[in-house]
Amino acid sequence: MAIGYKTPGSGRKAGTPNRITTTFKEAVLNVFEKGGGEAWLLEWAKANPTDYFRVAARLIPQEASVNTNSDLDIGVALAKATDRVRRLHVEANQLPSAVNKPSLPSNAIKENT
Repeated sequence: MAIGYKTPGSGRKAGTPNRITTTFKEAVLNVFEKGGGEAWLLEWAKANPTDYFRVAARLIPQEASVNTNSDLDIGVALAKATDRVRRLHVEANQLPSAVNKPSLPSNAIKENT
């Protein structure tokens, strides 16, 4: 075969995960389960709220479908959603109140009717 050309059908099939990525994900899952699962994660989140939210944020999908025919300000909606998630985490997991910092002043968040 000439340089720069592949034999048709050679290589990994589209959508097949990388072997190292799969192995690493399995190792992380094993550590999570052997470390105590959700109970251990909760204790770690309480002790390391900044790191917890950094990791959690990376697990949220990066793409979103947005209806542009709405008069809703996307920035305000995102700030409201973020603040609500923080409040829920604080209430459910009893994380330190320092994590529950609103990203906008309360008068900047307007209700959409």
